[in-house]
Amino acid sequence: MVAAYSCSLAESLQCGDSAVEWWNAQRMLLIRRITSYLLATIDTFRRILGISESGFNLTVKVTDLQALERYKKGMMEFGSFSAMFVILTTVALLNLACMVLGISRLLLQEGPGGLETLFLQAVLCVLIVAINSPVYEALFLRRDKGSLPASVARVSICFVLPLCILSICKWYYVQYVQCYISGRN
Repeated sequence: MVAAYSCSLAESLQCGDSAVEWWNAQRMLLIRRITSYLLATIDTFRRILGISESGFNLTVKVTDLQALERYKKGMMEFGSFSAMFVILTTVALLNLACMVLGISRLLLQEGPGGLETLFLQAVLCVLIVAINSPVYEALFLRRDKGSLPASVARVSICFVLPLCILSICKWYYVQYVQCYISGRN
């Protein structure tokens, strides 16, 4: 994995791109993979169930001076409600929640030494969250026209929150059962 990304970065630098442009290209590859496959799967299930196909709304392409300035700064432009943005935001929030809950559980159960056994998994989670940083920025920090709409955030949180609550409840249940079993012996 490291070798593949190193080769990709070296090729990009040889072609005259900067490291930031390469990093943004990696983000876009991840975004395209996530959204295209998930949208295709949803459309296939809708077609099988006989539900009308979803229309794909293109994002606004009209640029104003502010959008041009954001583009020159390398900021990603969101700005409108789209199913693609809902999927992207949901996956980004789910990755963030998994990283926070996973690392905190690991530290609570095993202590700092527990990171040794799952170090690569923790690094992978951190890298995925780092790749999604423009989504978090557009969701929580930015207040311009290029930020993610509040409706996208609400829909995504409605998908992610029950999964997080279910995960936490499962963890507490397992802890309770383990305490009960160890108390019986």
